[in-house]
Amino acid sequence: MITPSCAALGTVFFSQYPVGGYTAFADSAITVEVSKRRPRHPGAPSLLPAGSPRNHGNDANQRRRHTTCCPDLRPITPKTTGVTGVTIKDKTVLVTGANRGIGQALAAEALARGAKRVYAGTRQPLPHPDDRVTPLSLDVTSTAQIQAAAGQVESLDMLINNAGIALPDDLTDPAVLERHLAVNLFGTYAVTQAFLPAVTRSRGAIVNILSVNALAPLPFIIPAYSVSKAAAFSLTQSLRARVAGQGVRVHAVLPGPVDTDMIRGFDIPKASPESVALAIFDAVDNGEEEIFPDPASAPMAAHWRDSAAKLLERQLAQVAPVSS
Repeated sequence: MITPSCAALGTVFFSQYPVGGYTAFADSAITVEVSKRRPRHPGAPSLLPAGSPRNHGNDANQRRRHTTCCPDLRPITPKTTGVTGVTIKDKTVLVTGANRGIGQALAAEALARGAKRVYAGTRQPLPHPDDRVTPLSLDVTSTAQIQAAAGQVESLDMLINNAGIALPDDLTDPAVLERHLAVNLFGTYAVTQAFLPAVTRSRGAIVNILSVNALAPLPFIIPAYSVSKAAAFSLTQSLRARVAGQGVRVHAVLPGPVDTDMIRGFDIPKASPESVALAIFDAVDNGEEEIFPDPASAPMAAHWRDSAAKLLERQLAQVAPVSS
């Protein structure tokens, strides 16, 4: 079963382990702040049903971001000197896996920020009352659906690859690994290639929703998922280098546990999809190449920017092929 977002499952037990010198959610060393929500853009209803637990009756004054472990917390995103200026107001955005979880929250947040058009990619068409939302039938493993969707999108400022799959396994069945790669790697690749010309024309952005398990696996729980997300992260880094000269920005989102259907039954601290979506757009605006959008992953941000791996990525991105 392909799920709209599988970033959260990869960190089901993330809070048990020290990260960047801290233990996630274990003490006050993790810096967080109360999220003060801006007023909703006029005419931008949530993608959630009215009165649902996360929608709070669609009252803009009640749409506060929160986590399930503590009220209204999200990580502080440090300012950097990266490429900035990717604001959503009056722009077009495409989100795959937009029917629930992080994908649904990203679509709703884009509307709240004044997006001119939100293309909501789902395996089944998803009607929406906001006339700025265009439903797209988009199974990321279907070449025909990808091509048909690309034909419906005339212009695009931001592509968000969110759809994915996560299944527990033990690396003994190659079919499970192939299934993860088909969706999380090759699906992301195929969608990106189909929409890259439109994003290039707008000098826009590509945002790939990955997981902290792209950096370190959970080998005894979801190793195939971890492999696929690590591969998708490498794809993201290579794509970033290759399209930078065309003015396209490429971002990798590396969240910890998020309160989606996938891990709702696990009694662990989880960030709300709404808080994660807000942090993602803030970080894109800020030019963050790697985005750690929740309290569990946030402590890794500063360490990652100065890490040997990030330094090596920058160095290797300058290596050109030798002409014969």
